[in-house]
Amino acid sequence: MNILETLHLRMAGGDLDEIVDQVRKATGYLRSSQFVAIYRHSKVQGDLLVQIVRDDPNQEGAPSELSIGLAALLRTHGLVEHSVWVSPAVPAEGDPALVKKENRT
Repeated sequence: MNILETLHLRMAGGDLDEIVDQVRKATGYLRSSQFVAIYRHSKVQGDLLVQIVRDDPNQEGAPSELSIGLAALLRTHGLVEHSVWVSPAVPAEGDPALVKKENRT
């Protein structure tokens, strides 16, 4: 099951480049089942978004240890919103909306 975690940092000031370097160092030794992406907001200078994508069927909906550590790191720089998203399971017979559309004539 694919899980997406987002960590959104909103800071009032400070050096965003330094924070990005800290996040990169903290995520330097990832498991092969994890992917991390870092984004800056296009308009708001103090906004940073970290996305963690992972496949972990044993912890559905639970934050990862990596994200908990990153959230603690980011909270030293401002307000952090941490959320966990779980991909919906596709039924074995396929997506009912697609099946209904294909059978329509």
